[in-house]
Amino acid sequence: MVRIITTGSLKGGAGKTTTAHNLSAAFNELGLRVLGVDVDPQGHFTLATGLRLRKGDPNLADAIEDFVNKGYKPHLDAVVRSITPLFDLVPTSIRLTASELDLRRAYESEKVLKKLLAPIAGNYDFVILDTHPSLGILTLNALTAADEVIMPLESEYLASESAELFLDYLDDIRNSGLNPRLRITGILLTQVERANIHKQAVANAREVLGQRAPVFNTIIKSAVRFTESQARGQSVLEYDPKSESAAAYRALAAEVLRG
Repeated sequence: MVRIITTGSLKGGAGKTTTAHNLSAAFNELGLRVLGVDVDPQGHFTLATGLRLRKGDPNLADAIEDFVNKGYKPHLDAVVRSITPLFDLVPTSIRLTASELDLRRAYESEKVLKKLLAPIAGNYDFVILDTHPSLGILTLNALTAADEVIMPLESEYLASESAELFLDYLDDIRNSGLNPRLRITGILLTQVERANIHKQAVANAREVLGQRAPVFNTIIKSAVRFTESQARGQSVLEYDPKSESAAAYRALAAEVLRG
């Protein structure tokens, strides 16, 4: 069965898009089919794949608008773009910001993305949703559609407060009945440096947050390879397959597959 995963965090720059993109690539290396969905109006997931939308190119904003305004019939397949043989993408653009208005007046507004995905999700092994660092209606749609959440967390003390708030939000989504089966696959420690303060922050995150949610054994170290690969429109596994960064995302994929 398809597993639908949302990468979520309330702190910008935590590595949500980097994780969505490179985890997808790691699954692809294993022969697994992945659908990426860019649910962030900034469109970073779209840009990271090398896709450059032109004005008027169909994207997630169009799928939401058509669904809400034309009889609630899902046609997400009309905006899916094939990036590689095993990786498809639902791209987005800044026009997704306006989609929040469509969502707010929709019937069962928090379930629109779930309904859009329903006819096509079964074509894939994984669907990976990348979100904006907020608690807005778009993020709520992604979390309602998902089975699981991966929460990237920067290895610094200031990130802990936003992590606690996000975990509280996930509890609310489950306890309200909106998505009672939503589970946290794991907290992913990112941008880890070799400095002692980062080692202390990693240990603190495992001790404090580990009481509320699993923390992946894999950590993602800071590396210029991520910036370079994104500039090329490639995953780090494509850009530098023998790098420590690529190995880390392969290790993460193995952890996710183990559940």
